[in-house]
Amino acid sequence: MIDFKKRRGIVLIISLLITVLIFMGSLVYLWITATEKGLARKDYWQKQAFWLAEAGIERARNEPEIATTLNASLAINAETVTVVSTADFPSPGSASVYSASDPNGDIISFNYTGKTPTTFTGVTGVTIAFSSGDYVTYIGPFTVPGIGQYIVIRTQETEGPHIKLTFNSHGYVPSRTSPKAQKEIIVVIKKYNLAGFAISSQGNLNITGNTAISGDLLSSGNIDVTGSAIVDGEKIDNTSFSATFDNIFGKTRAELLDRPPDYSKTDASSADVDKKSGLTWITFSENTEFKIEGATWSASGILVVDGGNLKMTGGTFDGIIWVTGTLSIAGGATINGTIFVESGATVQSTEVYGNPGITYDKAQIVAALTDIGASFPTETITKTISWRDF
Repeated sequence: MIDFKKRRGIVLIISLLITVLIFMGSLVYLWITATEKGLARKDYWQKQAFWLAEAGIERARNEPEIATTLNASLAINAETVTVVSTADFPSPGSASVYSASDPNGDIISFNYTGKTPTTFTGVTGVTIAFSSGDYVTYIGPFTVPGIGQYIVIRTQETEGPHIKLTFNSHGYVPSRTSPKAQKEIIVVIKKYNLAGFAISSQGNLNITGNTAISGDLLSSGNIDVTGSAIVDGEKIDNTSFSATFDNIFGKTRAELLDRPPDYSKTDASSADVDKKSGLTWITFSENTEFKIEGATWSASGILVVDGGNLKMTGGTFDGIIWVTGTLSIAGGATINGTIFVESGATVQSTEVYGNPGITYDKAQIVAALTDIGASFPTETITKTISWRDF
């Protein structure tokens, strides 16, 4: 005989177990949903912080710094910073300090809570002493309404005629003081001076044999270094040839010719230019060649080979060479200064004449430009060296 009371008890237990399982499943579902929402929210905040850090990089690249200089020495743990003017600085904020005499030296960042026309007040974070005249730059925070804040620290180093800039940008969501997410991006760019290369070539640049080059190279095409050739400098290839008469000499081609040149001749020989200085302008018909040869040959200043090609197998030139055709350097040729080639260039050595040597020499370039009333160029080519995010 069936005991219905016992069966009702089993059904009740099973029902309770199913209810508990459903309840526990619901709790797990709610926990997973909440966790996923939290992770999604954190991921969204991280993306926003990254975008803010990128905004700092773009500001550093494209907008001028808010800057001033110290008007008194700055002591460690100082609570007040005296500067020439705080007019352009938001308050409160943060600023960085670096040496005017040593831009590659130490840099610090300090926070300030207030300001007067010539002082920052409520200062914290001064860990290194600085001198009157040193630079002070605003680093933030910059606020993007409804999203968050970012700060960006810029540092500058001089590398020969070029400038290396490092941008360190931090993005914070929703604020720097109470971040729920933050990202850091460090970008290093380099501004190459157009007159800062041993050779600048609009075409391919081929370095062969036992050639010795001290200085950087720039080419719109490829740079090939073969044999025992040595290049003590950077090789910047596949980069637009941006040099023009205007941005190198500060004058157009016509203005240079109106000067007039110290020496000018059509279809000149090597002997015609020997021992010449100042601006020497040699004109050739297309595809003809101007040859410089002889161990004792020498000249200085600015040598323009207009229309034809230049082949140099000996002698010494100090200053600036500008060739509108192709360039070939061989033998015992020595050049101190810089070379611009509107076509391709080949630098090679031969056993007969020894080994060519090309040395970038800013002093010779400045001397040549001074002679025509021009200054060292400020035009640059900007390239990104590295990009990292954390």
